[in-house]
Amino acid sequence: MATSDKSDLVKIYHSLGRKKRLGTVILFVTSACNAKCRTCFYWQELNQPGDLTWDEIRRLSLGMPAFTDFWLSGGEPMLRRELTDIIHLFHTQNGVRWVNLPTNGLLPARTAEWISRICEENPGLQLDLNVATDGLHAMQDSLRAVPGNFTKTLETLEAVQPCRRKFPQLRVNVNTVICAENFDHVMAIAEFVKANCAVDGHYFNIIRGNAQDPTLKQIPTQRLATLYRDLQAVYDYYADQVFRRRTGLGRKIAQVYYHGTLALHNKIQLENISSPHPWPMPCTAGETSIVIDSNGDVRSCELRSRLANLRDYGCDFEKFWQAQARAEELEAIGRDQCWCTHVCFIHDSLRHSPKVLLYDIPLTYLESKFSSPSTQGHGFQAVPSLAGPAAR
Repeated sequence: MATSDKSDLVKIYHSLGRKKRLGTVILFVTSACNAKCRTCFYWQELNQPGDLTWDEIRRLSLGMPAFTDFWLSGGEPMLRRELTDIIHLFHTQNGVRWVNLPTNGLLPARTAEWISRICEENPGLQLDLNVATDGLHAMQDSLRAVPGNFTKTLETLEAVQPCRRKFPQLRVNVNTVICAENFDHVMAIAEFVKANCAVDGHYFNIIRGNAQDPTLKQIPTQRLATLYRDLQAVYDYYADQVFRRRTGLGRKIAQVYYHGTLALHNKIQLENISSPHPWPMPCTAGETSIVIDSNGDVRSCELRSRLANLRDYGCDFEKFWQAQARAEELEAIGRDQCWCTHVCFIHDSLRHSPKVLLYDIPLTYLESKFSSPSTQGHGFQAVPSLAGPAAR
Protein backbone atom coordinates (compact mmCIF):
# COMPACT_ATOMS: atom_id res chain seq x y z
CA MET A 1 0.00 0.00 0.00
CA ALA A 2 1.35 3.42 -0.98
CA THR A 3 2.18 5.99 1.69
CA SER A 4 -0.68 8.28 0.55
CA ASP A 5 -3.12 5.34 0.83
CA LYS A 6 -2.04 4.70 4.43
CA SER A 7 -2.31 8.40 5.22
CA ASP A 8 -5.93 8.54 4.03
CA LEU A 9 -6.87 5.44 6.01
CA VAL A 10 -5.19 6.86 9.13
CA LYS A 11 -7.12 10.13 8.76
CA ILE A 12 -10.43 8.26 8.54
CA TYR A 13 -9.50 6.08 11.52
CA HIS A 14 -8.65 9.09 13.68
CA SER A 15 -11.81 10.93 12.63
CA LEU A 16 -13.89 8.06 14.04
CA GLY A 17 -12.61 8.92 17.50
CA ARG A 18 -13.10 12.68 17.14
CA LYS A 19 -14.04 14.07 20.54
CA LYS A 20 -16.99 16.39 20.86
CA ARG A 21 -15.19 19.61 21.68
CA LEU A 22 -15.05 23.00 20.04
CA GLY A 23 -13.49 22.62 16.61
CA THR A 24 -15.33 25.12 14.40
CA VAL A 25 -15.78 28.85 15.02
CA ILE A 26 -17.87 31.03 12.71
CA LEU A 27 -16.89 34.66 13.21
CA PHE A 28 -18.74 37.53 11.55
CA VAL A 29 -15.75 39.85 11.28
CA THR A 30 -17.80 42.92 10.33
CA SER A 31 -21.37 44.03 9.76
CA ALA A 32 -20.24 46.35 6.95
CA CYS A 33 -21.32 45.27 3.49
CA ASN A 34 -21.04 46.83 0.03
CA ALA A 35 -23.83 44.69 -1.48
CA LYS A 36 -27.54 44.27 -0.82
CA CYS A 37 -28.00 40.60 -1.68
CA ARG A 38 -31.65 39.61 -1.91
CA THR A 39 -30.78 36.10 -0.69
CA CYS A 40 -29.11 37.35 2.50
CA PHE A 41 -30.48 35.99 5.80
CA TYR A 42 -28.41 38.50 7.78
CA TRP A 43 -29.59 41.68 6.08
CA GLN A 44 -31.18 43.26 9.17
CA GLU A 45 -27.84 43.19 11.02
CA LEU A 46 -25.75 44.72 8.23
CA ASN A 47 -24.03 48.11 8.35
CA GLN A 48 -24.68 48.59 12.06
CA PRO A 49 -22.34 50.19 14.61
CA GLY A 50 -20.70 48.15 17.35
CA ASP A 51 -18.37 45.67 15.64
CA LEU A 52 -15.92 44.01 18.01
CA THR A 53 -12.72 46.07 18.14
CA TRP A 54 -9.29 44.64 17.36
CA ASP A 55 -8.44 44.65 21.09
CA GLU A 56 -11.66 42.79 21.90
CA ILE A 57 -10.90 40.17 19.25
CA ARG A 58 -7.42 39.72 20.70
CA ARG A 59 -8.91 39.16 24.16
CA LEU A 60 -11.39 36.72 22.65
CA SER A 61 -8.59 34.71 21.02
CA LEU A 62 -6.58 34.59 24.26
CA GLY A 63 -9.52 33.05 26.12
CA MET A 64 -10.43 30.50 23.47
CA PRO A 65 -9.15 26.94 23.34
CA ALA A 66 -7.32 25.50 20.37
CA PHE A 67 -9.64 24.79 17.44
CA THR A 68 -9.05 23.80 13.83
CA ASP A 69 -11.67 25.32 11.51
CA PHE A 70 -12.27 29.06 11.19
CA TRP A 71 -15.24 30.20 9.10
CA LEU A 72 -15.30 33.94 8.46
CA SER A 73 -18.42 35.86 7.52
CA GLY A 74 -19.98 39.31 7.52
CA GLY A 75 -20.97 41.70 6.04
CA GLU A 76 -18.21 41.52 3.52
CA PRO A 77 -15.01 40.20 5.18
CA MET A 78 -12.83 42.19 2.78
CA LEU A 79 -14.14 45.37 4.40
CA ARG A 80 -12.62 44.46 7.79
CA ARG A 81 -9.40 46.47 8.02
CA GLU A 82 -7.66 43.95 10.30
CA LEU A 83 -8.78 40.84 8.37
CA THR A 84 -5.30 39.48 7.68
CA ASP A 85 -4.26 40.18 11.28
CA ILE A 86 -7.33 38.35 12.61
CA ILE A 87 -6.51 35.26 10.58
CA HIS A 88 -2.86 35.35 11.65
CA LEU A 89 -3.87 35.79 15.30
CA PHE A 90 -6.13 32.75 15.41
CA HIS A 91 -3.67 30.65 13.38
CA THR A 92 -0.78 31.35 15.75
CA GLN A 93 -2.68 31.70 19.03
CA ASN A 94 -5.40 29.05 18.63
CA GLY A 95 -3.87 26.60 16.18
CA VAL A 96 -6.37 27.17 13.36
CA ARG A 97 -5.42 24.96 10.41
CA TRP A 98 -8.17 25.80 7.91
CA VAL A 99 -9.90 29.08 7.04
CA ASN A 100 -13.06 29.45 4.98
CA LEU A 101 -13.18 32.99 3.57
CA PRO A 102 -16.22 34.09 1.52
CA THR A 103 -16.34 37.23 -0.58
CA ASN A 104 -18.85 38.94 -2.84
CA GLY A 105 -16.07 39.64 -5.34
CA LEU A 106 -16.50 43.41 -5.44
CA LEU A 107 -12.91 44.26 -4.43
CA PRO A 108 -10.57 42.45 -6.87
CA ALA A 109 -7.30 44.26 -6.11
CA ARG A 110 -7.72 44.18 -2.33
CA THR A 111 -8.73 40.52 -2.42
CA ALA A 112 -5.64 39.53 -4.39
CA GLU A 113 -3.34 41.58 -2.13
CA TRP A 114 -4.78 40.26 1.12
CA ILE A 115 -4.95 36.64 -0.03
CA SER A 116 -1.26 36.82 -0.92
CA ARG A 117 -0.47 38.30 2.50
CA ILE A 118 -2.48 35.61 4.34
CA CYS A 119 -0.65 32.82 2.50
CA GLU A 120 2.78 34.44 2.99
CA GLU A 121 2.28 35.05 6.72
CA ASN A 122 0.70 31.69 7.58
CA PRO A 123 2.61 28.83 5.96
CA GLY A 124 0.82 25.56 6.54
CA LEU A 125 -2.60 27.19 6.81
CA GLN A 126 -5.17 25.83 4.36
CA LEU A 127 -7.19 28.72 2.92
CA ASP A 128 -10.39 28.35 0.91
CA LEU A 129 -11.48 31.55 -0.83
CA ASN A 130 -15.13 31.24 -1.85
CA VAL A 131 -16.31 33.76 -4.44
CA ALA A 132 -20.08 34.17 -4.62
CA THR A 133 -21.61 33.63 -8.07
CA ASP A 134 -25.39 33.31 -8.02
CA GLY A 135 -26.10 34.11 -11.65
CA LEU A 136 -24.63 35.12 -14.98
CA HIS A 137 -24.46 38.71 -16.18
CA ALA A 138 -27.65 40.65 -15.27
CA MET A 139 -28.92 37.89 -12.95
CA GLN A 140 -25.86 38.17 -10.71
CA ASP A 141 -26.24 41.95 -10.62
CA SER A 142 -29.94 41.63 -9.77
CA LEU A 143 -29.59 39.01 -7.02
CA ARG A 144 -26.72 40.94 -5.46
CA ALA A 145 -28.39 44.31 -6.09
CA VAL A 146 -25.11 45.81 -7.36
CA PRO A 147 -24.75 46.96 -10.98
CA GLY A 148 -21.59 45.49 -12.47
CA ASN A 149 -21.20 42.80 -9.79
CA PHE A 150 -20.81 40.01 -12.36
CA THR A 151 -17.94 41.83 -14.08
CA LYS A 152 -16.26 42.45 -10.72
CA THR A 153 -16.70 38.78 -9.80
CA LEU A 154 -14.79 37.69 -12.90
CA GLU A 155 -12.12 40.32 -12.22
CA THR A 156 -11.67 38.95 -8.69
CA LEU A 157 -11.34 35.36 -9.89
CA GLU A 158 -8.72 36.51 -12.39
CA ALA A 159 -6.88 38.71 -9.89
CA VAL A 160 -6.26 35.82 -7.44
CA GLN A 161 -4.84 33.46 -10.09
CA PRO A 162 -1.18 34.39 -9.39
CA CYS A 163 -1.77 33.49 -5.72
CA ARG A 164 -3.52 30.27 -6.70
CA ARG A 165 -0.54 29.24 -8.81
CA LYS A 166 2.03 30.26 -6.19
CA PHE A 167 0.49 28.86 -2.99
CA PRO A 168 -0.54 25.19 -2.97
CA GLN A 169 -2.39 25.72 0.34
CA LEU A 170 -4.85 28.09 -1.38
CA ARG A 171 -8.04 26.82 -2.97
CA VAL A 172 -10.20 29.21 -4.98
CA ASN A 173 -13.83 28.14 -5.18
CA VAL A 174 -17.13 29.46 -6.47
CA ASN A 175 -20.20 29.28 -4.24
CA THR A 176 -23.75 29.50 -5.59
CA VAL A 177 -26.89 30.00 -3.52
CA ILE A 178 -29.79 28.13 -5.12
CA CYS A 179 -32.98 30.19 -5.09
CA ALA A 180 -36.22 30.56 -7.04
CA GLU A 181 -34.76 33.08 -9.48
CA ASN A 182 -31.70 31.10 -10.54
CA PHE A 183 -33.05 27.55 -10.11
CA ASP A 184 -33.42 26.88 -13.84
CA HIS A 185 -29.99 28.39 -14.53
CA VAL A 186 -27.86 26.55 -11.97
CA MET A 187 -26.37 24.10 -14.46
CA ALA A 188 -25.67 26.94 -16.91
CA ILE A 189 -23.81 28.75 -14.13
CA ALA A 190 -21.81 25.59 -13.44
CA GLU A 191 -20.92 25.14 -17.11
CA PHE A 192 -19.89 28.79 -17.45
CA VAL A 193 -17.59 28.52 -14.44
CA LYS A 194 -16.02 25.32 -15.78
CA ALA A 195 -15.41 26.90 -19.18
CA ASN A 196 -14.30 30.37 -18.14
CA CYS A 197 -12.96 30.36 -14.57
CA ALA A 198 -9.88 28.64 -13.15
CA VAL A 199 -11.19 27.39 -9.81
CA ASP A 200 -10.71 24.36 -7.59
CA GLY A 201 -14.31 23.72 -6.63
CA HIS A 202 -17.90 24.84 -7.14
CA TYR A 203 -20.38 24.40 -4.31
CA PHE A 204 -24.13 24.92 -4.13
CA ASN A 205 -26.23 25.81 -1.09
CA ILE A 206 -29.98 26.20 -0.71
CA ILE A 207 -31.18 29.67 0.28
CA ARG A 208 -31.82 29.69 4.04
CA GLY A 209 -33.07 31.79 6.91
CA ASN A 210 -34.97 35.06 6.75
CA ALA A 211 -34.06 36.15 3.22
CA GLN A 212 -34.36 39.82 2.33
CA ASP A 213 -36.53 38.79 -0.64
CA PRO A 214 -38.74 35.95 0.69
CA THR A 215 -40.02 35.11 -2.81
CA LEU A 216 -36.57 33.70 -3.58
CA LYS A 217 -37.28 30.85 -1.15
CA GLN A 218 -40.13 29.55 -3.33
CA ILE A 219 -38.00 27.04 -5.18
CA PRO A 220 -39.64 24.09 -6.99
CA THR A 221 -38.81 21.53 -4.31
CA GLN A 222 -40.23 18.66 -6.37
CA ARG A 223 -37.41 19.24 -8.89
CA LEU A 224 -34.61 19.73 -6.38
CA ALA A 225 -33.58 16.07 -6.25
CA THR A 226 -33.09 16.00 -10.02
CA LEU A 227 -30.95 19.15 -9.82
CA TYR A 228 -28.83 17.60 -7.09
CA ARG A 229 -28.33 14.53 -9.26
CA ASP A 230 -27.22 16.71 -12.18
CA LEU A 231 -24.76 18.48 -9.89
CA GLN A 232 -22.97 15.17 -9.26
CA ALA A 233 -21.30 15.67 -12.64
CA VAL A 234 -19.99 19.04 -11.45
CA TYR A 235 -18.57 17.41 -8.31
CA ASP A 236 -16.98 14.70 -10.50
CA TYR A 237 -15.22 17.36 -12.53
CA TYR A 238 -13.68 19.12 -9.55
CA ALA A 239 -12.86 15.94 -7.62
CA ASP A 240 -10.42 15.02 -10.37
CA GLN A 241 -8.65 18.33 -9.80
CA VAL A 242 -8.77 18.31 -6.00
CA PHE A 243 -7.18 14.87 -5.79
CA ARG A 244 -4.97 15.03 -8.86
CA ARG A 245 -1.81 14.61 -6.76
CA ARG A 246 -3.05 11.33 -5.24
CA THR A 247 -2.85 7.90 -6.80
CA GLY A 248 -4.15 4.40 -6.26
CA LEU A 249 -6.36 3.47 -3.33
CA GLY A 250 -5.79 6.78 -1.56
CA ARG A 251 -7.24 8.68 -4.50
CA LYS A 252 -10.28 6.39 -4.63
CA ILE A 253 -10.93 6.66 -0.88
CA ALA A 254 -10.69 10.45 -1.02
CA GLN A 255 -13.05 10.68 -3.99
CA VAL A 256 -15.63 8.36 -2.39
CA TYR A 257 -15.69 10.48 0.77
CA TYR A 258 -15.73 13.74 -1.20
CA HIS A 259 -18.69 12.62 -3.33
CA GLY A 260 -20.42 10.79 -0.51
CA THR A 261 -20.22 13.74 1.86
CA LEU A 262 -21.60 16.20 -0.71
CA ALA A 263 -24.36 13.74 -1.64
CA LEU A 264 -25.25 13.30 2.04
CA HIS A 265 -25.42 17.10 2.44
CA ASN A 266 -27.89 17.17 -0.44
CA LYS A 267 -29.91 14.23 0.86
CA ILE A 268 -30.34 15.84 4.28
CA GLN A 269 -31.28 19.14 2.66
CA LEU A 270 -33.89 17.39 0.52
CA GLU A 271 -35.44 15.77 3.57
CA ASN A 272 -35.62 19.10 5.40
CA ILE A 273 -36.55 21.52 2.65
CA SER A 274 -40.28 21.52 3.43
CA SER A 275 -40.36 20.54 7.10
CA PRO A 276 -37.95 19.29 9.78
CA HIS A 277 -36.77 15.68 9.40
CA PRO A 278 -34.27 13.91 11.69
CA TRP A 279 -30.68 13.89 10.53
CA PRO A 280 -28.77 10.58 10.60
CA MET A 281 -26.64 12.01 13.42
CA PRO A 282 -27.15 14.39 16.35
CA CYS A 283 -26.72 18.10 15.68
CA THR A 284 -23.60 19.22 17.56
CA ALA A 285 -24.13 22.99 17.19
CA GLY A 286 -23.13 24.80 20.37
CA GLU A 287 -20.88 21.90 21.37
CA THR A 288 -18.42 21.43 18.49
CA SER A 289 -19.18 24.74 16.75
CA ILE A 290 -20.19 28.24 17.74
CA VAL A 291 -21.25 31.46 15.97
CA ILE A 292 -19.92 34.86 17.03
CA ASP A 293 -21.64 37.87 15.50
CA SER A 294 -19.79 41.04 14.61
CA ASN A 295 -21.12 42.83 17.72
CA GLY A 296 -20.14 40.01 20.09
CA ASP A 297 -23.50 38.24 20.22
CA VAL A 298 -22.97 34.50 20.39
CA ARG A 299 -25.25 31.76 19.09
CA SER A 300 -25.02 28.01 18.76
CA CYS A 301 -26.15 28.27 15.13
CA GLU A 302 -26.81 31.08 12.67
CA LEU A 303 -30.49 30.09 12.64
CA ARG A 304 -30.96 30.07 16.44
CA SER A 305 -31.41 32.92 18.89
CA ARG A 306 -28.76 34.90 20.72
CA LEU A 307 -27.43 33.25 23.89
CA ALA A 308 -25.38 36.11 25.24
CA ASN A 309 -22.99 38.88 24.29
CA LEU A 310 -19.31 38.22 24.87
CA ARG A 311 -18.83 41.78 26.06
CA ASP A 312 -20.92 40.84 29.10
CA TYR A 313 -18.09 38.41 29.94
CA GLY A 314 -15.31 40.89 29.20
CA CYS A 315 -14.72 39.00 25.92
CA ASP A 316 -13.54 36.06 28.05
CA PHE A 317 -14.70 33.15 25.93
CA GLU A 318 -14.04 30.54 28.60
CA LYS A 319 -16.48 32.24 30.98
CA PHE A 320 -19.19 32.10 28.34
CA TRP A 321 -18.38 28.49 27.46
CA GLN A 322 -18.96 27.45 31.05
CA ALA A 323 -22.14 29.53 31.43
CA GLN A 324 -25.50 27.97 32.23
CA ALA A 325 -27.03 29.55 29.12
CA ARG A 326 -24.89 27.40 26.83
CA ALA A 327 -25.64 24.22 28.79
CA GLU A 328 -29.36 24.94 28.53
CA GLU A 329 -28.99 25.59 24.80
CA LEU A 330 -27.49 22.13 24.21
CA GLU A 331 -30.53 20.58 25.87
CA ALA A 332 -32.86 22.85 23.89
CA ILE A 333 -31.38 21.84 20.54
CA GLY A 334 -32.22 18.21 21.19
CA ARG A 335 -35.62 19.08 22.61
CA ASP A 336 -36.60 21.49 19.82
CA GLN A 337 -35.80 19.02 17.03
CA CYS A 338 -34.75 22.01 14.91
CA TRP A 339 -33.51 20.04 11.93
CA CYS A 340 -32.54 22.33 9.04
CA THR A 341 -30.77 22.58 5.67
CA HIS A 342 -27.74 24.54 6.93
CA VAL A 343 -24.76 22.76 5.36
CA CYS A 344 -22.16 24.25 7.75
CA PHE A 345 -23.77 22.51 10.72
CA ILE A 346 -24.73 19.38 8.79
CA HIS A 347 -21.09 18.95 7.84
CA ASP A 348 -19.65 19.70 11.27
CA SER A 349 -22.11 17.34 12.97
CA LEU A 350 -21.50 14.41 10.62
CA ARG A 351 -17.76 14.57 11.34
CA HIS A 352 -18.53 13.53 14.92
CA SER A 353 -20.63 10.47 14.05
CA PRO A 354 -18.77 7.18 13.50
CA LYS A 355 -21.98 5.71 12.06
CA VAL A 356 -22.19 8.40 9.41
CA LEU A 357 -18.49 8.19 8.55
CA LEU A 358 -18.45 4.40 8.31
CA TYR A 359 -21.92 3.76 6.91
CA ASP A 360 -24.02 6.71 5.72
CA ILE A 361 -21.37 8.46 3.61
CA PRO A 362 -20.27 5.33 1.67
CA LEU A 363 -23.91 4.25 1.28
CA THR A 364 -25.02 7.67 0.06
CA TYR A 365 -22.14 7.64 -2.39
CA LEU A 366 -23.48 4.38 -3.86
CA GLU A 367 -27.03 5.70 -3.87
CA SER A 368 -25.98 8.84 -5.72
CA LYS A 369 -24.10 6.81 -8.33
CA PHE A 370 -26.66 4.11 -9.02
CA SER A 371 -30.07 5.69 -8.36
CA SER A 372 -32.25 6.41 -11.39
CA PRO A 373 -34.01 9.71 -12.12
CA SER A 374 -37.38 8.10 -11.36
CA THR A 375 -36.35 7.61 -7.72
CA GLN A 376 -35.25 11.20 -7.21
CA GLY A 377 -38.50 12.66 -5.92
CA HIS A 378 -37.71 11.55 -2.36
CA GLY A 379 -33.95 11.70 -2.38
CA PHE A 380 -31.51 8.91 -3.24
CA GLN A 381 -33.51 5.73 -2.66
CA ALA A 382 -32.35 3.18 -5.21
CA VAL A 383 -30.09 1.38 -2.70
CA PRO A 384 -32.10 0.25 0.37
CA SER A 385 -31.18 2.22 3.48
CA LEU A 386 -30.47 0.21 6.63
CA ALA A 387 -29.63 3.19 8.78
CA GLY A 388 -32.81 3.14 10.82
CA PRO A 389 -33.90 6.12 12.91
CA ALA A 390 -31.51 8.99 13.39
CA ALA A 391 -29.41 8.98 16.52
CA ARG A 392 -30.10 11.79 18.97
